[in-house]
Amino acid sequence: MRPQAAILALLCAASPVVAAETAAQAPAPKAVAVEATHDFGPVPPAEVLRYVFEIRNEGTATLEISKVDSDCKCTVTEFDREVPPGGVGKVTAAVDTQVLAGPVEGVLRVHTNDPSNAVMQLRTKVNVGHILMAKPGYARWNTVQGEKEGVIGQTIWSSDGTEFKVLRVNAPPGVKTSFRPATETELRPDVKGSQWRVDASIDSLAPVGAISGFVEVVTDHPKQPNLRVAISGFVRPVMHVTPPTGELGSITPDGHKKAVFFVQNFATEKIDITEAEATVKGAKLKVTPVEDGRSFNVELILPASMPEGSFKGAVRIHTDSTKMPVVEIPLSGTVTKAPPSGAAAG
Repeated sequence: MRPQAAILALLCAASPVVAAETAAQAPAPKAVAVEATHDFGPVPPAEVLRYVFEIRNEGTATLEISKVDSDCKCTVTEFDREVPPGGVGKVTAAVDTQVLAGPVEGVLRVHTNDPSNAVMQLRTKVNVGHILMAKPGYARWNTVQGEKEGVIGQTIWSSDGTEFKVLRVNAPPGVKTSFRPATETELRPDVKGSQWRVDASIDSLAPVGAISGFVEVVTDHPKQPNLRVAISGFVRPVMHVTPPTGELGSITPDGHKKAVFFVQNFATEKIDITEAEATVKGAKLKVTPVEDGRSFNVELILPASMPEGSFKGAVRIHTDSTKMPVVEIPLSGTVTKAPPSGAAAG
């Protein structure tokens, strides 16, 4: 074999090895958690704890962090989006001890461009031991707007027997609160130290909708100044209409257009409909009781002679209730020109 041919053969034989080594050495990031789990240890529920996790980039390309997911036990406040080779990125985690109890583990999921570690998990641990206690420890209402306010009381005490005072109570809009030292009949006999009573009620004029959030009891207890009591429930209207509006859409003036509204009474007492009227000229209404004093069907029939164009109006339902004497349902729609008689469908 000629010398030139031998050298060429050797180079060809070695080329797959060189290509494989080149591919293996392509720049890539490598995410390594300096500390994958942080334990805050035992703490009272008095503050938001924060810890900065460090992520080291041991690769040869920039490490990119696209997002960080968290569960309800732990949240992320900020994080570095890029970490150069040899650098250290930071992910700051926060744990709100005021809404936790007992041993709790939180998880953060760090999404990166590391091909071998695309989703890295970081964990927080904490053991939240409540010093201030509440009985029953929650409040839930299912009430009707305009009716008597239901009061839910909480007895507040300290598990370590420390004497303390309630300084104030913070509550969401629509929730009324008061506080005072517990009376003799309200005291828990197995508890030492101060005992307080915190009462909460929903304002009778609170808006219709869901009740959620916390009642926060602020005290001068040296170890746990704040206590949160979860509240939930719903404020219903006196009368509820389904559907709430009469959006009738497109109407052709070649026949009657009908709509039926279901009217339901959520009040404690029975309510009757005394009259129903529509502001649309020529419209007729028919009221049919479904359950005596509790629910009704109100049928609306629009006349066939309505002029073309859009229209607006209302159905007004009059009741014998002082809480809601009138229920109004807005109406809207458009009367379009009827197709010529015998026209073929497209």
